[in-house]
Amino acid sequence: MLDRDIPGEGSRSYFDPESAAEDPLAARLFEVDGVRALLIVENFITVTKNPALEWPDMLDEVEEAIHEGLAAPDEIQPPL
Repeated sequence: MLDRDIPGEGSRSYFDPESAAEDPLAARLFEVDGVRALLIVENFITVTKNPALEWPDMLDEVEEAIHEGLAAPDEIQPPL
């Protein structure tokens, strides 16, 4: 759950990277290894993961993807 609404029209579901290609946030989340599906509604994101992976192994990268996916292009910091 986020502290602000996610830009975009209504609720959105994606089950593969191809279906998310036009949604910057969803496309970025699918770059995280193990992300299988997404549901995005107002200020809420549900991430379905590959059952072979554990959340502790993915959580930092998922949070980073959300931050980057919601940031304006000039707000994204290049990696060090």
